[in-house]
Amino acid sequence: MAVSKYFAAGRTAVLSQRLLSAEAFNRLADCQSVQQAMKMLRETGYDTVASADYEEMLKRQLNDAVAYLKEMTSEPRVTDTFVLCYDYINAKIMMKSKYMRTDNTYLCYDCGLIDKDKMWHDISLDDYRDLPAPMAAALEKIDWSFAEGKREPAIIDILLDKAMYEDIRRHLKGSVPRSVKEYFFLQADCNNIIALYRAKRASLPAERVRQTLAEEFTFCVNDLIALYEQDVSLLTEFFAKTDYRWLAEKCSQCLAENKDFGKCYEETEKRKRQCLAACKNNISVEPVICYYLSKVAETDNIRTVLICIKNGVDKSAIKERIKELYV
Repeated sequence: MAVSKYFAAGRTAVLSQRLLSAEAFNRLADCQSVQQAMKMLRETGYDTVASADYEEMLKRQLNDAVAYLKEMTSEPRVTDTFVLCYDYINAKIMMKSKYMRTDNTYLCYDCGLIDKDKMWHDISLDDYRDLPAPMAAALEKIDWSFAEGKREPAIIDILLDKAMYEDIRRHLKGSVPRSVKEYFFLQADCNNIIALYRAKRASLPAERVRQTLAEEFTFCVNDLIALYEQDVSLLTEFFAKTDYRWLAEKCSQCLAENKDFGKCYEETEKRKRQCLAACKNNISVEPVICYYLSKVAETDNIRTVLICIKNGVDKSAIKERIKELYV
């Protein structure tokens, strides 16, 4: 049984004060070794181990964050939308393990909505009846593709990403906070827009591009494909009349200057955070979601810093790689 919104908001406010500050991250980046960094994390309250197995530590942190999200929510259908991505990541790993004849299932997450051992059992037997309908349909398409000799690992990612967005749309139906809908619509729309510009650079055929686009969000996929088949300037002109003018201009610039689209993704993440930030002090489900997303950002940043230290990356370069911290 979910706890009250008032208790959840109060508890979340306390935990949010314990997130690592920008100053703490700078000190972490200045550490001379992974062992020294792990010692510092222990002093800030992280449950580290003497072997400096930071991946195990970060995995526990993520599991705890997801468990907290599930425990404190009064709207599981809403918060489950933020967790189902781990099921789709697991499905990608498992399908690649099945078809590539390698066992990478140890990489799977423990914190999804579906028990990972049960999922692996079902996928191994090609029995998808107990899996979400969008995922099951995607897995069947992947099986058919590989059976017909189209054995491209990329098709696994493409079809399961598309299915994940269909699953998200199912969770967003009904009474859902406006901020949550805006968050996921922004995510899907921006991924679609960036995908169009990336495909233009690679000169991909329209039908291949169609496979990568999330459907039933702000823009009709047929309309996007029709635009894609025309000059890239028409893409930018179209989006200039929408709320995504900022992204189209960035993508167009990256395409013209032959740069990667990293800055486009960074700006997207920033704007997604803004969808929820205004609601993080409400007595509602949003504060718990904001804390969860902040905790995920914290673990991602810690992983980045530790990997950089391990590989001898320059300290100033490490600090530049630290993402904007919290919602």
